[in-house]
Amino acid sequence: MPLERMALAAVHPWDIDGAKQPGLQGWYVDRRRTPYPRMFTAPDLTVADFEELAAHIGG
Repeated sequence: MPLERMALAAVHPWDIDGAKQPGLQGWYVDRRRTPYPRMFTAPDLTVADFEELAAHIGG
């Protein structure tokens, strides 16, 4: 599977940034409603919790 079709979902911005570096998608689960730090590579998707993520990717 191509890297750009893979994704990492995480609550920590540094994990998203690390996943984006080699070409994966990064999905930020923003449970605390905090601004995403601009020093990190922006996520491809931001959701409030894993339930919202499941609804988004489940169709």
